[in-house]
Amino acid sequence: MIQLNNINEKLKKFILDLKMDQIHNERLKIFDKIIKSINQNTMNNSYPNILFVCTHNSRRSQFAEIWANTINCILKQKIKIFSAGIFKTAVHYQVINAIRDAGFNIRKKGNNYYLKYSNNYKEIKIYSKKIDDINTNSFLIVINTCSDADINCPSLPNTLERFLLSYEDPKISDNTKFEKKIYQETCKKIASEIFYLFSNLKK
Repeated sequence: MIQLNNINEKLKKFILDLKMDQIHNERLKIFDKIIKSINQNTMNNSYPNILFVCTHNSRRSQFAEIWANTINCILKQKIKIFSAGIFKTAVHYQVINAIRDAGFNIRKKGNNYYLKYSNNYKEIKIYSKKIDDINTNSFLIVINTCSDADINCPSLPNTLERFLLSYEDPKISDNTKFEKKIYQETCKKIASEIFYLFSNLKK
């Protein structure tokens, strides 16, 4: 049972409303492979680092990094989590709106956003970055959140395994009346699946 003490009330409700039991079986098969790989490569309570990659590091990989860092802190698993892209752009404003709606407090400084969900945990810093900006000296599990990145992502040193965990790009809704709704739905789907992943890692 995930302990949600000290979490902002709005975010706590968002998490408790997630439907992890509604993840499709085909998706569960992918997650179970990722979970198995992370567990097999965990030694002396030291987890491999996790890198989420999509083409522009502006939407899907940012959602994944945010939720992975959040549940990582809640479960006190001490996993280093990053996201990056083939290209460096910016965190899309609707990603920020969706996570604010989920319950995060957000402040911006320059091109960086700082997310806070509890007075008991440090802020999460998010910004768009390229793979070259990531420290790959430690062992990595690479999770590609789009098929384009899966094809074009270069081989990274110290990669133990890489997986394709593709999400439909919410960019398809940009500048339409459905934009906010689609980003919120993408946020909730990624949150549900990332919570499933992290809550099933061995302690």
